[in-house]
Amino acid sequence: LELRSLELKESEEKYRTLFEQSKDAMLIIDKNIFVDCNDAALKMLRFKSKDELLNTHPSALSPEVQPDGRLSYEKAEEMMSIAKEMGSHRFEWVHRKADGEDFFVEVSLTIIPYQKRQIIHTSWRDITDRKKAEEKILTLSKGIEQSPAMVIISDRKGNIEYVNPKFTEVTEYTFEEVYGQNLRLLKSGYHDNSIYKDLWETITKGKMWKGELLNKKKNGELYWEHVSISPIRNEKRDITNFIAVKEDITERKKMMEDLIQAKEKAEKTNQLKSEFLAQMSHEIRTPINTMVSFTSLIEEELRDKKNQELEMCFNGIESASKRVIRTIDLILNMSELQLGTYE
Repeated sequence: LELRSLELKESEEKYRTLFEQSKDAMLIIDKNIFVDCNDAALKMLRFKSKDELLNTHPSALSPEVQPDGRLSYEKAEEMMSIAKEMGSHRFEWVHRKADGEDFFVEVSLTIIPYQKRQIIHTSWRDITDRKKAEEKILTLSKGIEQSPAMVIISDRKGNIEYVNPKFTEVTEYTFEEVYGQNLRLLKSGYHDNSIYKDLWETITKGKMWKGELLNKKKNGELYWEHVSISPIRNEKRDITNFIAVKEDITERKKMMEDLIQAKEKAEKTNQLKSEFLAQMSHEIRTPINTMVSFTSLIEEELRDKKNQELEMCFNGIESASKRVIRTIDLILNMSELQLGTYE
């Protein structure tokens, strides 16, 4: 009996040493309140002494409500009941430090027999950084899911591992239909193989590839997309996947083609206008110049017989001719200004 008592005492001393020296926060719960803790727990909670922590219910060191909307007191009672029933229980919890800062912990409850009753050995591990990282990943995931651009993730061989809802909206392929399929599934046959060769050589070297591709939807309809493909690397900087961000630019391409056609049509119209005006100038100038020449000859022949009335007639013909030629010049100059060819 004495030997057993001695062994039990040594065991308790070893436990106490491990308890006190552990870098993880450790606490003892008896009758659903904290009755002991180590220095790591005080440091985590930013308490100065055990007196601030002992004889408190776990919910007293927590915000009133947990992230799932449940009251901390009710949920803490349930967690401890599960541990007593199952022998142990592990879960995530939000505690509150002395200065009011909330932080996430992973809680491990283990039932330990002690003096003919059961107490709960409690271990806390601060997982605040992990939770923040998970939140960032969740935010990124939601951003990709809700992105107005198509997003595709493939393995190193180009086999599809993920597509977002926008991809399904544009191509009409569901995730289940394309999972494991190669990206060649979307090829339209429009581009030369040299384009795809350049694409793969670029991204397998760890660089980004950008360009425009004409691809094919599930129903066979063709569509243009602007594509950016980048490698995804692991911690060792090895390429493990590729991510493609694609924008449907079919309407933009059609608009550009319409603008080009309109521009070509306008240029052709302007060319016809220039040719017409040049022809008109020739057709009007020639007879006018002939009339002026003949008028000058007649005026020369009648020089000896010219009187005031004839003088007025010849002056009127000359003035009218010059006016017509000047008007033609003004029309041609205006046309050249509109076309941007006036010098």
